[in-house]
Formats: sequence, structure tokens, C-alpha cells
Amino acid sequence: MVEFCGYDKCMIDGNGRLKLSPALLADFGGAGAGLVLRRLPEGCIAVYTEAYFQAMRQAGREESATMAATSALYRRKLRMINAMSFPVTISPQGRITLPADFRTYIGVDQSAEVVFAGVDYGAEIWSLQRWNEEQALIDDHMSLRDELEMKKDLDGLRIL
Repeated sequence: MVEFCGYDKCMIDGNGRLKLSPALLADFGGAGAGLVLRRLPEGCIAVYTEAYFQAMRQAGREESATMAATSALYRRKLRMINAMSFPVTISPQGRITLPADFRTYIGVDQSAEVVFAGVDYGAEIWSLQRWNEEQALIDDHMSLRDELEMKKDLDGLRIL
């Protein structure tokens, strides 16, 4: 099975909970598994396994104390990773609860439709509106890239 592929739409219930699809539930290790939610600058929420989140935090840990003492940029990186993250546990019913400020951050209320998108390292949770906007940005970028690639190729042929 290929983990963290595809996307699924689901509803946030009145208590701010999301039910994971059977595929995502399996990818994340089932009921009782610990996950970490993290706000991302793109306006979505990353969902990591605890092991992946710990590995992210451990990267470059050897010089962490020195860097934290001397670099404002490094301290901001630590805040971005740690302060913008929240641990959750998958309930026996296969649900996770999104904290209220995380729901506000992605622009949804209770009883809103969201998108769970698999992204290799885990999943992301998007409001349906922001997901559609992100897909339009990707489509526009790919079209522009293809046009530039074709122009470069045609320009190369004119030289010959």
C-alpha cells in the first residue's frame, strides 16, 4: 500500500472533530496512535505521526543550544516548529479533534467541510476553499512552466 496518497473530503462535527478515512487511519497507525498537528504558512494544518515529528525536531539538534543562544532566525524556526504544533490522539472512533485556534487559522468553523490531502510525510488539512485556491495556483504554475519550457525549446530550434 502507498501511504499518504490521494485526498478525501470530510466534515468537522459540532465538537471540532474530524473522522479519518479508513486509509488515513491505517496510514497513521489506527486508534490510539499519537499525531502532531502543525500550522503551516500556506494556511493549512500538517498532520504528522509522532515519530516523524520527533525526527524533524531532532534534525540538527547537536548545535541547538548554541544556535538558540545566538540566532534569532533559529529561535524563530524553533517557534515555527514547536509553538505552532499540537499533539492529538486518534480516538477509538477514528477521530481527531482540531483545536479551535487551528480551525480559525485554516478558516473553518464547526460543521465545515475540509480536505485531507496525503503529502508523502503525512497529511494536510485544508478548508475546501483554500484547497481549491491551492489547486488553481498549482495548475497555473504548471501551465506557465510548460509554456516557458516549450518557448525555450522552440527558441533553441531557431538557433539551429
